[in-house]
Amino acid sequence: MAILCVGMVAWLAVHWSVSLDAADARHLLASANAENVQTLESAFDEFTQLRREIESRAASGCSQETLEYFRRYLFTLKHLRDVGLVRDRHLLCSTALGIIDKPVRSSPPDFILPQGLEVYAYRPVRVSARRPTMVIQAEIINALVDPGLIASLSRRFPIGKTWIHATGAIDEFELFGGAEPPRKMARDRRCSEIYGFCLVAAIESGMPSKPLRKAAMALLGGGTGLAVFLFGQLLLWRSRSSLVRLRRAIHNGEIAAAYQPILSVPGSRLVGFELLARWPGAPETLQGPERFIAEAESLGLIHDLTEMMIRTAVAEIGEILRGCPELRLAINISALELEDRKLEAVLSETFLARGIGCGQIVLEITERSVASPHRERINGLAERGFRIYIDDLGEGYSSLSYLHDLPLAGVKISRSFSSGLGTDSPKAELVKAMVELGRKLGLDVVVEGIESEPGHAAVLELGPIACQGFYYARPMRIEQLREWMAGDAGPTA
Repeated sequence: MAILCVGMVAWLAVHWSVSLDAADARHLLASANAENVQTLESAFDEFTQLRREIESRAASGCSQETLEYFRRYLFTLKHLRDVGLVRDRHLLCSTALGIIDKPVRSSPPDFILPQGLEVYAYRPVRVSARRPTMVIQAEIINALVDPGLIASLSRRFPIGKTWIHATGAIDEFELFGGAEPPRKMARDRRCSEIYGFCLVAAIESGMPSKPLRKAAMALLGGGTGLAVFLFGQLLLWRSRSSLVRLRRAIHNGEIAAAYQPILSVPGSRLVGFELLARWPGAPETLQGPERFIAEAESLGLIHDLTEMMIRTAVAEIGEILRGCPELRLAINISALELEDRKLEAVLSETFLARGIGCGQIVLEITERSVASPHRERINGLAERGFRIYIDDLGEGYSSLSYLHDLPLAGVKISRSFSSGLGTDSPKAELVKAMVELGRKLGLDVVVEGIESEPGHAAVLELGPIACQGFYYARPMRIEQLREWMAGDAGPTA
């Protein structure tokens, strides 16, 4: 009788869990996919606006003046990364590549929307360091959608993979996502009434399946051993969910701190470190900081992750910072964290209480974090003495007027621009312009992503400046960092 009761309880628990989780998952999937449609519509809105605003200037063809006009306009947009002029599917010039001497004909678009918008769903592109993204084209104008936006379409919980197609068409084109979900996984299709595209989202793998329900039914005639097995299977499934895995990893300290040195050149003098998160045992779907940090944001765990990383850093390099007050520690802060009133308290409690000055802590925020709802919090952090940097300057392509309006201490120029240093790419000129702008405003300037000798040589031509990149030092754990600091570290030029 006791065994039968155990079996009944097990079956009821699993059956209820499977039914509830499946229903909840379908609801979450539909809601997330509807948000994705709105997000992608905003990118098409910007392209439509861009096309209307620059069409007359584009008709005059490629010239440095035209490209400079395009670049200035691009800085006012949020979702587009590069604008180019095309003829017969040949890219003639773009804001990132400049005027192209030998244009190459591109393949036909994946599909064409009713407004005449040609869509290349997900292609690797030179401008974004070969990161695949979407390209939108109409007549003589094309534009790249921010790769981060396209990637986010498959990161919004609980989506595991996303496809796109024109309304009424059969062919689906894969966007950013993981492995192919099983055919029987839940899918949701949402279409844009404005632009005529549809997004198909599949839920991430790991939901309890029909075989599990069959096992639960068998439990009615089984024994305690099968009940234990069944509960084990249920717990195993739950442990595979991103929420549980991330929360457990944060709680157990499985996510480690790494530190990438920042050097002043010429001379390679150490001026600080950037704090980075690394998860050695991450599951396949969350491997790489770009993935698990984005997942932490979508699941509401980013506050816990950042707090854990801050406390780890204090424990590991607090002594170094106290002994060298001129060194700084850079910490990435997301827009979500700026909404949390707890952030300032955590920073003060962790660093100030241990003798580390606010001026030694650099808070790196993105351009998209400077929206008006966050400005009061940014001002408050700056008033406490924390140094505020804009990370990846230019990546957000927002108006640069905020550089005058915010209490900034510095800017960081991202690899997407610095990769052009030491080459004939127009990006090199953009880096020079950004450095000049930062200096005119009295801001610290850090150039990140320096990975080669030509890049280093080009940086030296910019005058004294702070740099970061694999050419100087890779991110390293605290043990390696101590050895690096004790040895003959990095280039000396």
